Amino acid sequence: MNKSIQEIDKLFLTIDHDDSYAKYAALQQIRRLPLHVVEQYYSHLLRHSSALLRAEVVRILGSYDAIKYYRILCDRLENDESGHVRAICAAMMDPKQLNDCPSTVLKALHDSDWRVVYAILGGGISLISSETTRQVMKLLKHEKWEIRSAVCTLLVRSGYADERTIEVLTKLANSPEANAYNQEIKELSRNHPEMINKLFKNATLDTLISEATQLLGQKSGLTKGKQNETIPPQPKKK
Repeated sequence: MNKSIQEIDKLFLTIDHDDSYAKYAALQQIRRLPLHVVEQYYSHLLRHSSALLRAEVVRILGSYDAIKYYRILCDRLENDESGHVRAICAAMMDPKQLNDCPSTVLKALHDSDWRVVYAILGGGISLISSETTRQVMKLLKHEKWEIRSAVCTLLVRSGYADERTIEVLTKLANSPEANAYNQEIKELSRNHPEMINKLFKNATLDTLISEATQLLGQKSGLTKGKQNETIPPQPKKK
């Protein structure tokens, strides 16, 4: 086996996880490896007992080519015992590939680690389908503020918002977390657009409420139009 891999094996087995410097130094060891070495030994590394190491391996593979390695990311997303690793896999997956592992996506939406759910929701509009929409809407009751806000963003931006979505958005907008969240969205959208998912761009809570209200108005107009079309003209009484 490659000598560098053996050293990394040992390092991550003995690392002091309470020492942030030690963790950083260990991660630098694997980040310095040539990509072809990581590709050659990834199956071995992903069996390592250190979740920190496994997470870095999937991060490297996903950053290099998420489409090429989506089956590995899918497998780790579904089966890794570490929520941290599963969250990294969810974040690394190419949104277009989410449809290729629907059972994994549905399982991830109910993950016990909220970071996994949040990362999957960040996958974007490609997540929404006839199979997943109902499951996504159930998350409007999730205990984490971050999850509820991400669900609302996804539903509004994908055209699935309803009265319940507006109700949740209104509660979110009146919560203590709202101001900081809105400021962060504005800051990222304005100054660091490359750091924010397109789905969340300019998605302040007030903006989402406005978009959801407009969406419902459009749906209502279409419904009324269809109803009128189905009413046959009545003959005039003589």
